[in-house]
Amino acid sequence: MLGDGSNAVTLTSASLSEKGLTVVGGMNTDSVSLNNSAVGGALKVAFKDGSNAATLTESSVGKAFAFAGGVNTDSVTLDDSTLSGAAKFALQAGSNSVDVEAGSFVGKTLTVTGKEGNDFVRLEENSTFDADVKITLADGMNTVTLDTVTVNGDVKIKTGDGDDTITLAGEMVQGTTTIDSGGGMDNVTP
Repeated sequence: MLGDGSNAVTLTSASLSEKGLTVVGGMNTDSVSLNNSAVGGALKVAFKDGSNAATLTESSVGKAFAFAGGVNTDSVTLDDSTLSGAAKFALQAGSNSVDVEAGSFVGKTLTVTGKEGNDFVRLEENSTFDADVKITLADGMNTVTLDTVTVNGDVKIKTGDGDDTITLAGEMVQGTTTIDSGGGMDNVTP
């Protein structure tokens, strides 16, 4: 558990056992970075209020990855990384972002939930999702992009009131795609 203040947990070229890794943040700005590292078990990151970030670069997680953000600005990035299990990213109020890019792989269902605020969810750059993708965002000017990705399941996108932008470009979805953009002047490009 991290104390209040600005904290950073960084793993570079590290290998952790199947017991996994749990990081609990305090108030203020916290970050977790995995660079060319492997977590054999589950990865759990829970942040409190503040501008927080979890970034995986060329890294792997053997089981599930659960992220819980606090109020303010949080970001989750998977860059050329592999999750063998499910990914569950719970964003709180604020302007938050989720980026899965550079050929990343998620082995089970990806679930992204957001509360009020302007959220950005970008799944792109030849990433693969081996099960369902579920994105549920609340009121705000939200942006959801699926660009050049493969989904071996269903895609479900739901946003709340506000002027949302939802873009699907070059995606391959094996199941069904369902979009509910809520109220507002939305821009949906299938």
